[in-house]
Amino acid sequence: MIYFSEEFPEINSSFRFFREMLPNKKDNIFQITLKTVFIFILIGAVVFTSFMCNYFIQAHRQQNLIEERYKLWETAKNDLQTAKDREDTEIFRFFSGENNDFKAWLTVGSGKISYPVYQTYNNKYYTNHNFKRKTSRYGALYFDANNTATAESKDLNIIINGNNMPDGTLFGELDRFRELEFFKRNTTVILYFKDKTATYKIFSVFLYDPEEDFGLLTEDLSRQDKFTAWLNQINTRSYIKTDIKSTLGDRFLTLVTDSNEFKGAKTVVVARRVRGDETTYVDTNNFSVNPKPILPKKLTKEDLKK
Repeated sequence: MIYFSEEFPEINSSFRFFREMLPNKKDNIFQITLKTVFIFILIGAVVFTSFMCNYFIQAHRQQNLIEERYKLWETAKNDLQTAKDREDTEIFRFFSGENNDFKAWLTVGSGKISYPVYQTYNNKYYTNHNFKRKTSRYGALYFDANNTATAESKDLNIIINGNNMPDGTLFGELDRFRELEFFKRNTTVILYFKDKTATYKIFSVFLYDPEEDFGLLTEDLSRQDKFTAWLNQINTRSYIKTDIKSTLGDRFLTLVTDSNEFKGAKTVVVARRVRGDETTYVDTNNFSVNPKPILPKKLTKEDLKK
């Protein structure tokens, strides 16, 4: 028996309302159908609300993780300049202790993109696992499994992947390199490895289709013919034209993230490592928008108008 207390008329009224919305023997077919539809809508609303709450709670937690690690890094990074053994510094011990897949810290331009970078044998792992190896749609930045992730690596092109998050975190800002003014304000990339700091100058940003251009990001850059063809592709595809020169023997850093133009599309930013005989200064006076960058064939005329 349901007991209705006179002290809480509002609760009693709500309970009666929901009880009346349940199908019963007195209802005709129309009423039963209507009430059944109402119940399914109510259940759907509860499930959707629960999903959205979980979505935003996870986002909030991830953003807190990102902010905490950024503050730790900014506080400690100056100590790296004088440390004889970086790997033994407090900040590197912290990140390596938290996750021994940690390889370096990446800072792009003014520092909006500034995160730890990890590496494992499985390139898919950090697409859906965060800094703490917890399942997360944010994931983490990670070196390609085929690269040697050190400052003295002999790899001519090191690749770092990361998710393009709608809230701008991780590689959510990488698309903005297509904008001339943003590009000019963010011209360098710094990788703080355990053994040394490597600085790169950004010279290209382009849209990439892995199916159409398979191998472009992993080309053998040790041969003059292949290097020349690769560099020509990188420059003619770029949304921005720069006067940063590259030659055979230079080393490169490639940042890759998903893009929204079509399924499988990637935004790619390429930078050349600063040579021993040059400074990190970049003169952007001659940078300009490329009026006709080479674009993937999947990018239709309708896409270009958007």
